[in-house]
Amino acid sequence: MVEAQLVTLVASEGEAPVSDVDSCVRMLKRGRYEREQAALQREIVRLQQLGAEKHSSEIDALWARKRDLLQRIEELS
Repeated sequence: MVEAQLVTLVASEGEAPVSDVDSCVRMLKRGRYEREQAALQREIVRLQQLGAEKHSSEIDALWARKRDLLQRIEELS
């Protein structure tokens, strides 16, 4: 579903948002990292709602992955 929306959005553009392959790759990676980061955040919230103390090690691991993704996103900017 998300991919279909992305393709529709890209197809509706009047011109390409980037003109070189490297910029295109960076944009695609950034989008993927942002979607993964949002999924991690949803999982963190879910586990916190189930009981942060019971799931503290899982939450810590998810936070570490999220921080790594945020760093990758920053490096692509």
